[in-house]
Amino acid sequence: MLHLPLLLLLAVTPDEAATELEERLLAPCCWNQTLDIHASPLASSIRSEIRRRLESGETVAQVESDLVARHGERIRAVPHAGFMRPIGIGLLAFAGIAFVGVVAFGRRRAKVPAPPPPPVIAADDRKALDQALLDLDG
Repeated sequence: MLHLPLLLLLAVTPDEAATELEERLLAPCCWNQTLDIHASPLASSIRSEIRRRLESGETVAQVESDLVARHGERIRAVPHAGFMRPIGIGLLAFAGIAFVGVVAFGRRRAKVPAPPPPPVIAADDRKALDQALLDLDG
């Protein structure tokens, strides 16, 4: 019984629910603006329908699914989570594979030994080499 006042506070009026739904759906006459701001006869008609149906007791989900069935998924301003889930999983998998590849490549690069230092030539050998090169030019 103590939870009843809390539930009443959380209850959404049909008017608020209609406004939230209108913000999530595009006007099907041009697909450019959401129903809450679009000023066409079709958008006006759909807004009236949404309010009438919610006031008569239908749920937001029922009204939304009916409008999606009539106008297609394109009516949603933001694609439904069910539509985006495979794309999100694919992007996450790609990011994971790319991360593993970068880490593996970095570790492989880290294991490559540094090139050996150039050989040290003794001073006498350097003079003999220089002289031999001069003789060849000569």
